[in-house]
Amino acid sequence: MSVDIKSTVKEQPELPFSVMTEKVLGPDYELSLVFNSPEEMQQLNKQYRQKEYVADILSFPLTETSGEIFMCLDQIRIKAAEYNQPFERIGSWE
Repeated sequence: MSVDIKSTVKEQPELPFSVMTEKVLGPDYELSLVFNSPEEMQQLNKQYRQKEYVADILSFPLTETSGEIFMCLDQIRIKAAEYNQPFERIGSWE
């Protein structure tokens, strides 16, 4: 299992991404995580989904055993507040 993390913004949560990936996708999956700004997420959402808004998370399967997930932490915080959930809860995978 492989997890590659990239960020185009300063902030990146310290979460057990390898553990989460293995639990959800299995040990043979290769996952790329990318943390983007709201502007970049809006551009990706428009390009790939023809939607004009800032997406919180976009996922793209590449093959049966690999994929990419793009995340906007600013938008994830907003969504967490809308659902009365603490932002920190995104890392609770017990």
